[in-house]
This record gives sequence, C-alpha cells and structure tokens, in this order.
Amino acid sequence: MSDAIDTKDTKEAGDMLPAMTADEKMIQDGFNELLKDYLNSNHRRKVERITKAFNFANQAHAGVKRRSGEPYIMHPIAVARIVCREMGLGSTSICSALLHDVVEDTEYTVQDISDMFGPKIAQIVDGLTKISGGIFGE
Repeated sequence: MSDAIDTKDTKEAGDMLPAMTADEKMIQDGFNELLKDYLNSNHRRKVERITKAFNFANQAHAGVKRRSGEPYIMHPIAVARIVCREMGLGSTSICSALLHDVVEDTEYTVQDISDMFGPKIAQIVDGLTKISGGIFGE
C-alpha cells in the first residue's frame, strides 16, 4: 500500500472551503502573529481563552472599517500585540486588549463581557472604556 496522498482528493476537499477575502486574510494573519508573540512569551499557555476573545471581538466588529480602510479588528489586534510583546503581559491583559472597544463601539455591555470572560476582564474593559470616553476621548 502506498503512503502517497491522492492530490485529486485533497484538491477537491480544499475546493470546498470558501476562499478568504483580503480582509479576512489580513485579520487571520494579524491574529496568528499575536498568537506567535504569546507562545514565545513565558506565560502559561491559554491560547483557547485568547482565541475566544478574538473570535468574539472579530464578530462584534464584523464589517466595520477604520478610516484607513482596514478592518476595525486590526486595531484591537495591534493593541493586544503591544500588550503581549512590548509590555510582557499575559492572557488576561491580551483578552482585555482584544475586547477593549467592544463595549464602547457595539451593542454589547460590560455584563456581556463578564458573562463570557469573567469579572476581571470585564472590569479592565470597563476601565479602558471609561478612559477612552473621558480625557482621551475628548
């Protein structure tokens, strides 16, 4: 029996997947870079938690663009990368960074964040929302 892969079968399987748009690829690449930064850190590995926060924020900001034309979620990803790579913070801070504009810019509430991610992340998101709406948001 041969261990060779039938490329016809794999091509057909790949054809079933919808093609990624340029925005979706940009978003996925940005998130993959964040995960790479996180996995290179010395923190406990909580990739599932970070992925959950990313998926939630990505869905909450779906279809929203920045003035530059890039998908809005690229901003929270960039903030999360700074929190991880430059500040050396862990999964709680990374999740909070990914979620930091959800309450301010969508219909979701701090309670929704608390229900899904716990009170600690919700408290951080709430604090960041108050800062951006206060002296920095004027």
